[in-house]
Amino acid sequence: MTANKPELYRDLSRQLSALLAGEGDLIANAANTAALIYHGLPDLNWAGFYFRDGAELVLGPFQGKPACVRIPIGEGVCGTAAASAATVLVRDVHEFPGHIACDLDSRSELVVPLVDAGGVLGVFDLDSPVLARFDEIDREGCERLVGLFVEHRRRFPGEGGQPMPSAAQTAISSHLPVRQDWLDQRREEIIEPDLAIVDPHHHLVDRPETGRYLLPELLADVGSGHNVTATVYLEWLSMYRASVEKVLEAMIAAGGGRFRGIRFITATHPDQAAWGSLINRPSGLLMDGRVRDGFARLAPLGLSFDAWMYHTQLRELVDLARAFPETQIVLDHVGGPIGLGRYAGKRAETFAEWSARIRELAGCPNVHIKLGGLGMRMFGFNVHTSELPPSSEELAAAWRPYIETCITAFGPERAMFESNFPVDKGSCGYAVLWNAFKRIAAGCSAAEKAALFGATAAKFYRLG
Repeated sequence: MTANKPELYRDLSRQLSALLAGEGDLIANAANTAALIYHGLPDLNWAGFYFRDGAELVLGPFQGKPACVRIPIGEGVCGTAAASAATVLVRDVHEFPGHIACDLDSRSELVVPLVDAGGVLGVFDLDSPVLARFDEIDREGCERLVGLFVEHRRRFPGEGGQPMPSAAQTAISSHLPVRQDWLDQRREEIIEPDLAIVDPHHHLVDRPETGRYLLPELLADVGSGHNVTATVYLEWLSMYRASVEKVLEAMIAAGGGRFRGIRFITATHPDQAAWGSLINRPSGLLMDGRVRDGFARLAPLGLSFDAWMYHTQLRELVDLARAFPETQIVLDHVGGPIGLGRYAGKRAETFAEWSARIRELAGCPNVHIKLGGLGMRMFGFNVHTSELPPSSEELAAAWRPYIETCITAFGPERAMFESNFPVDKGSCGYAVLWNAFKRIAAGCSAAEKAALFGATAAKFYRLG
């Protein structure tokens, strides 16, 4: 068949164009597309569509055995293709981390995302009972067929039937959704309610893919029982201003004495689709001369630097910190030890690699570390999958090895607890989060607690 594949796909393209011509109904066109491909390509046991609905893919027209109705974005082969907006070719589905088995006969899989100018609208999925059934010719051929389908929907949006959902209607975040009714099932007494806390890491957002978390939502969380005396807002996909000359000086002036530093996200990894990260950043950004030219301007202006990256990139931060010893740096979210993708089920090996890099980074006296962020999906703790929200005891047990390693390496004078809300709110409530931190720090002295929960953050961000 291999020698005839290109001609086979050209013939299927001609047939699909004829089937679609003049028809605007989404379901009819999707049904005919699935049937044409299923019967036109050999060695398939399933072919069909999933359309995006918020944070999930929902089953559409298909050919084959009954299938999974809903697949979370970022999970399984289909969810990975949707999260990354890229075709995923799997030679052996049993080797794909987190594969969702709808048909136990499937051995290989090819998933092509439906992408238009607004984003990912869904996926087209092909399964085969044959190992390594799909190759690059199949990838290119199926991408061409799916492209015809999407282009037809663009030109005939909703004629005579159901329109395809727009990306704006279905936008999601790569982070866990906040489920307030789920969080409300866990209430705890506040531990050490008088201990002063500076929360050095939260966001303010109001976007379709993140939901609303502005001052009222923040005040509700910080007022949930703990003694939060100050907070530090970090930009996250929101509240941008247009670029102007001397932008740093303009930000300082506009901040009215409250602008303290810059955060630059460099987190990138080949497996990041496994945790739903949609942004593919270039690797080695902190080694880039243009980035370092800008970085060199921070210290003269009295600005600090927040760094967020995965554990596989920490050596870049070590190099940067050594090159600019006068610039104050804080590493966010305990340095991002990944728990999904190729690291799933290998927590001990990852911990060893991560902890070695943390100890090396702690040798740079201008670097601090934030203790938190562990509620994010990419860490792989999966507490969000339980029927009830986790207790502070459960969180403390899971997070203690990472936080204690950081405190031992950096010392309380260079370590600070953080909420990372609303991102971590997908895993636990604000009061429970800080209770978990207090449980982890229970063996610390009063002076050490004062530093970890407030004084270190206040000094680093010059809060008074």
